[in-house]
Amino acid sequence: MFYLPCPPPAPDPTNSPEVAELKRQLRLAHLKIQVLEEKLSLLELEPGVSQAKVAAEAEREPLPKPSSTKARSPARPHAGRQELPADLSRRERVLACTSDEQHCLQSGAARVVIGHQTSGQLEVEPARCFVLVTKREMRAYPRGVEAGMAVAPPRIVEKGLVSDRVVTDTIVAKFVDHQPPYRQSARLEREAGVEIHRPTLDG
Repeated sequence: MFYLPCPPPAPDPTNSPEVAELKRQLRLAHLKIQVLEEKLSLLELEPGVSQAKVAAEAEREPLPKPSSTKARSPARPHAGRQELPADLSRRERVLACTSDEQHCLQSGAARVVIGHQTSGQLEVEPARCFVLVTKREMRAYPRGVEAGMAVAPPRIVEKGLVSDRVVTDTIVAKFVDHQPPYRQSARLEREAGVEIHRPTLDG
């Protein structure tokens, strides 16, 4: 009597490498979802940040990186310089002309102060904002034709609305404290009444 050999058992499809890889990807997807849900919960608990702002920030496209090889798009017309709130306290610093500018180049007679060129930038102290008013002294000799004016110190953002301290605080808050720009914008609007948008802070 002859017996036919039994066929080998069929391989279990659930143990294939493809199924194992799909299971691994599914576990990673669940972990990512859990992390995103935890971050969203933390943002909802953040004071001064509404759900609408969180949703708008999530949908915002990333800002384009500057490229020297691409042609720059034509500049849009400037909307005008924003005025700093009048209710912020003012502090003045007067920049004096140099000794050479305080005297007439021809006769050596002393020039008199005829006025100041005034500019204001938003300045901050811990838990308080104020406007730093800079007055550049201008001098002229009463019977002369030439005039002189004090030199303004260099600034990080020339002709900007904010001072160097606000710029450095923004950089530290972003890269050291990991505070996103929209939170910093909400804080400045809350504490100083000044609206500085996210693209400006990013720039």
